[in-house]
Parts: sequence; C-alpha cells; structure tokens
Amino acid sequence: MKERMTVTEFFGLDERQVFSRDLSRSPDMRNFKVTENRTLQKRGGIAAAFTAPKEIDGFWCGYLNGTEYLLYVAGGTLYAVTRDSETPTAVGSVGEGKHTMFSFAGRVYMKNAAGYYRFDGTGVEEVEGYIPLVAIGCAPDGGGSNFEDVNMLTSKRRVRFSCDGEAKTFTLPEKELAGIVSITMNGVAYPLPYTADLTAGTVTLDTPPAEGFDNLEIIYDKGSDRREVILKADGVMLFGGDTDGHVFLWGNPDYPAYRFHSELADGQPSAEYFPENNYTIIGSSPITDIISQYDRQLIFTKERAYYSYCQLLTGVDGHLYASFPVYNLNGEKGSLLSGAGCIMNNEPVTLCADGLNYWQSTAVENEKNAVCFSAPVGKTLRRVLASGDLDHLRLYNHRAAGELYLICGEVALIYNYKLGVWYAYDNFEAEHLGEFGGNLYFTRGNRVLYLDPDAAYDEDGIIKAYWESPKTPLQSDGKRKRLTEMALELHTAGEPILDVLYGEDMEHGVVLNPKHEGEGLLDLHFRTGALRCSRLGIRFQEQDYAHNEVISMTLVYGRKGRYERNGI
Repeated sequence: MKERMTVTEFFGLDERQVFSRDLSRSPDMRNFKVTENRTLQKRGGIAAAFTAPKEIDGFWCGYLNGTEYLLYVAGGTLYAVTRDSETPTAVGSVGEGKHTMFSFAGRVYMKNAAGYYRFDGTGVEEVEGYIPLVAIGCAPDGGGSNFEDVNMLTSKRRVRFSCDGEAKTFTLPEKELAGIVSITMNGVAYPLPYTADLTAGTVTLDTPPAEGFDNLEIIYDKGSDRREVILKADGVMLFGGDTDGHVFLWGNPDYPAYRFHSELADGQPSAEYFPENNYTIIGSSPITDIISQYDRQLIFTKERAYYSYCQLLTGVDGHLYASFPVYNLNGEKGSLLSGAGCIMNNEPVTLCADGLNYWQSTAVENEKNAVCFSAPVGKTLRRVLASGDLDHLRLYNHRAAGELYLICGEVALIYNYKLGVWYAYDNFEAEHLGEFGGNLYFTRGNRVLYLDPDAAYDEDGIIKAYWESPKTPLQSDGKRKRLTEMALELHTAGEPILDVLYGEDMEHGVVLNPKHEGEGLLDLHFRTGALRCSRLGIRFQEQDYAHNEVISMTLVYGRKGRYERNGI
C-alpha cells in the first residue's frame, strides 16, 4: 500500500520549519517567489539600465509635474531619465558627495553637507533660501512688530518701514551688517542714491519718502547664517496638516536629537524656509527615523518611539501657526536603521532588536503598538543583528508588487504582504532603491539596475533558484519506510532541467530533463529504488533559463510489508 504527501499551495520561506510534515513551507529557498496562485516561480533577472561616470551618490524616482522621472547624482552632476527617454540626460551641477533627495511643491530637492539644489523639470538651481520678513510696521527710528523668524538657510532679512514723509534715515533691527541688498518703495526698486552705515545698521535716503504704511522695504545681509545646520541633516520626511505642508529634517551629527521643520513662506509651503526656532529636541538619544502614519508622525530612536501631530495655535500677534508637540509611544522598541522611512499598508515598519515590526495606529503609549512579523526569517535576521553591521541594510516597499524588501548584503529578504509570505533573493546588493515604470530599480556602485520580470537570467549569469523541503517524518512511529517514487508537477515555459536531491540527508540525487515542447503542464515522475528512510527531505534546483512554475509536488512511499518488493 502506498502513502502520499501532496502540496498544492506554497507558503514561502519559513526558517523555523526544519522538521515538519507541512511541505508548503520551506526552511531554505532562494530566487523562487510565490505567485498569487500560491505556486513557485523563479524571479525575474537583474538587468543593467544605465552606467554613470562615477559612483551614484543620490537617487530618486517619482512624478514631477505629471512626468515620471528617474533621477540620480553622480560625480556632482544630476542626471534625468523619463519614460520616453532611452539614455540619461545631464541637467546640471549639484556638487559632489552623498545627496538626500525628495520632492516638494512641484520640485525635486537634493542636498548634501555642502550645497542645496532644486530641479523643476527643466534645469537645476541652487537654493539660496527664502528671505524672511523679520519686522513690519517699523518707524524710521526702529521698533515695529516682529513678523517672521530668521531663516537658517540665509543671512539676509527683510524689514518694512512705515514712512512719515519727513524722516530720511531708517534704523534696521541689527548692527554690524555685511551689506544692503536692495531697497524698494511700494514694491518698486528705489531709483535714487542712498548711503548706509553698516556698523550702526542705518540707511539714509537722499530725500524723505512719501508717507505710507509699510511702503519702504529694505533687504539687508547680516553676513552669517546657520545654513550648515540644515545641510548636514540627512534625514527627511514630509508632514503637517492635511497636505504635508512641512519638511522635517533630522540626522545632523552635531545635533543628533534635534528635529527641524520648515515653515510657510509668504503663506505657501516651502522647503526653503527653516526658522531658527523651528526645532524640537527628542529625548537624549539620536533620532534614527521619522515616519508618517495618517495624521500622526512617529519618531524613533534606537530604543524608544514617540508620536507627534500638527496642532494649530494662535500667536500673540493673532496669527495661526503650526505646532508639533511630542509624546511617548513605546518605551521598548524603536528603529535600529537610520532613515529607512518605510510604510507598508499605511503602517510604519522598523527593524527592532526582535526583527521587523509594523506599528499599529494608536496614540497611546503601549508596548503592543509594535508587532513583529519577521519570525519566519528570524534566523537570518538574528545573524545580521549579531554582526552589528547595520549601515548597509536597506528597507524598501515595492508598492507595485506588494513586496517589502530588506536588503542584507547580497541577500534580499522579501515579505509579500498581499499574500503574507516570505521569500529571498540573492545577488541583490543595493544602495538606493526606487520604483520606475512599475519595476524595481536600484543602484550598485556606478550602475543603475532593475528587476526585469521578463528576463530569465541576470546580467552576469544564470539565476540559481532552489527550494528545499522540511525534513518530513514519513510516519508517526518513526520507523524507516521505503520511498518508492516522487512526482513534481510544473507549468513549463520550455524544457526544464531540475537537479533533485532527496533522502534522509538528501544524499541521493537525480537530474530531470524531460523532452517537452511548448508551454503546458508537465508531470516529472521518477522512482527512487530501494531507498529506506524515517525522515525525508527533497531539494530541487532549476538549472535552465526558463520561468518554469512549480504548481504541485507529491511524495509517494510504501508501507513496510510482505509485498513491499512489489511496490504495493
């Protein structure tokens, strides 16, 4: 009499399933993905897209004014690719060094510790910074009302005076100036000569201006700014109100626990105005990440989590302004990765000491806020965490495929959150990742690569895809049974070549290379001879280039008995 074990649905990688009768979960598999039909299919190939003249220092993919772009920085130059272009186009100089890139208000911004630039789809400009209107309603001899805070990006300020028709000398709010930038009357450049005492901070016009309210505006240069505070902050996210109208920065090594945020400029959202007072100190540990969750902002250090939200307050001058108070969320977990900034199904994802966690939506401090979902790949993650080398880990949500990627050196651990399964790819080193044209693009050194679902092999050779079963007890009594035959059912795209290992320690092998033309179902059936074992393992590796699909697997073995030699 024969016994059969059949699996018709595969549930991916589960490193815990070393010994199990559940053949649907593999303790070790590479380069097979689980399809929507719960079958196994070899991943697409890694193909070369572009080669840059130098190492790629910045990368961004997304839509800008209705056009989908892939942008990267190499050798201090910004290169642009659209869906209609076949080769990258150099669009401007942005300075050498690692760049943080993000989109905001119809532009893509890029910055490093030395410079800040913007791209609007036509050309690159250096960001000077919004010049704030620091005082309004000023009398000629000074005073007036404070209006906007100093912008850390620039040393320039604006002041508006209400002229009385008699005074010619106007006293600015500061002394020891670097220069006068411009003077305007009712928005028109002042046409006559003037003199300035930069030490005293005064400007004298040749004739008294006509009387009027805030009709004279003077822009002056103080000569020093705090621009590097903003430029050295390499973490970025958008948040605030209903339209994410503020840019939040963190990651400045000189201010590791500081969170900076931008402010409206002339009433409009701006990535070029960072007031001196727009910062919050988050505890005493360095901020590792800030991620949005609906109308909340989650702030992480390595060991803690906080939350914040946008609160509109009224200032002493009667104007509304945005405040972002901070509260405790979780005292046990945070984010070990810096700047991962990943959201899966509208829930932030962070790497914690126990693995990957998703953060449930809540505004109450509770250790249950964070839920670990990476137990099936815990063995690999524990090894990665034990190494302490986390700087090269990358976390990315490939939304078009519904896949969360954790890049660990050459191996990518992938969680398909549509199906709730894990699998793993190798030969997958990646520095930056992005989605362009629905495909996953990433950088490696000076090259831009992409995962081509139609390619049957990588640019540097064949994809070695394998799947291994748990060590499966053939019977509950633990006695050795005779394995008589095995069967694999595949949906083929060519002539598959499978290298199959089987047995108690997978010490036996066979190469299956059936002759089969065209696409269709293929039953690979073979006998195993007089093999006896108490536990059975099977490992198959696809050796050819085709995208053959494994849809089922059956193991057949015989009971021990007087007719055993006849296979019944």
